[in-house]
Amino acid sequence: FFYCTMAKNLLIKAGVDPGRYQFKIIQSGYEALDFLKTNSQVKLVLTDLVLKDLSGYELLQQYQEQVSRHRSQHNTPSFVLMTATDSSNELDIYRTKGFKEVFQKPLDVKSIHEFIKGELE
Repeated sequence: FFYCTMAKNLLIKAGVDPGRYQFKIIQSGYEALDFLKTNSQVKLVLTDLVLKDLSGYELLQQYQEQVSRHRSQHNTPSFVLMTATDSSNELDIYRTKGFKEVFQKPLDVKSIHEFIKGELE
C-alpha cells in the first residue's frame, strides 16, 4: 500500500494528470482481480510483488488465466511490477512471464514516470 500510494503521489507531482487518469489503490490481490474482471478500461496495473493475499506475480497469472484470453489485446492492461529483489535473473524472469516492466525498490521516480507516461499516451 505504501509504495503504491507513494508512486501515485509522485506521478501526480511529476505531471500525470489525475483529471485525465483515474488512480485506484487496492491492497488485496483478489480484490484487484475482481476489479479487473469488471473494468475493461484499465490501461495499466502497477503492483507490488508482495500483496496481502496474493502476490503481484500470482495476480498476473490469475488475470492471464481468467480474464485476458476473453478480451482483445486493446482491452488488456500492461502489468508493471515493483519488487525489492536485486537479482537481474529474477527481474528477467518476471518480464518473460508477462510483466511489461519491473522496477526495483527503492523506486526511481523518473523512470516510473517516463514509463507510465509512455504507456498512457
